[in-house]
Amino acid sequence: LGGGFGLVENILYFINTGLWSQVLRSITALPIHMMNGGLVGAFTMMFLFHKNPVFKWGNLLSGFLVCVFFHGLYNLSLFQEIDLLLILPICILALFFLLEVTIAKSRILVPGHILKLMDMSMEEYEILSRHNRHEGWIQNVQKHISTSGIRLFQYPNLRHTILTIFFLVPGIFSIYLLYDSPEWISRKFPDLALQDYFALFVMYPIVLALMFFFAGILNPYFFRDRMLAVPLFSSVDMHVGNKEENSAIFHIK
Repeated sequence: LGGGFGLVENILYFINTGLWSQVLRSITALPIHMMNGGLVGAFTMMFLFHKNPVFKWGNLLSGFLVCVFFHGLYNLSLFQEIDLLLILPICILALFFLLEVTIAKSRILVPGHILKLMDMSMEEYEILSRHNRHEGWIQNVQKHISTSGIRLFQYPNLRHTILTIFFLVPGIFSIYLLYDSPEWISRKFPDLALQDYFALFVMYPIVLALMFFFAGILNPYFFRDRMLAVPLFSSVDMHVGNKEENSAIFHIK
């Protein structure tokens, strides 16, 4: 949805802008719209599967504000001519890593239709999941099983490695041309400013190379098996007349 919207928007912008500025806007706005669409979709799912109104609206509002902030920052850098070479990679890479963390965490959750079959809300599932993680932690400690081998990062697959090289090599070659033969660039592309050349042919391919290299590199099992420190226990004894109730409460940090 984000990519489709960005495509239509770029077609409308193309009517009133020049070629190179439109190319720069098109290739940068599309990934921003697509990643914003992914984040909004994730927070919308959290909204649909939570029952607590604080969590429902809090997640939806916070996700929406994050997307609006980065899109607004990108628009501001374009229309106010703020340092685009600084703002552009910040917007794209920040959204990318937020989306990657969201995707990695989602891989250790059960699908929404399973929650519906179990008649559970997301809050109830999270409580059950924390309890299971706590039990697994105790069993691993008692059996002297170490989870230190579960790393935050995993190796990129072959396809992403090839795509990384595919975008990285032209970026490095463009840097060489910029420093060795800037007059050749001005002669071949008279309407292209050197700043736009750097953004189009140097910075953007390198940003894409970084995105393909880090896509899927976060290990979802790290969030399930390693994001668990020493649990804090508190015991509560409640007395009403002659009746007594003992409870143990633990908080996962």
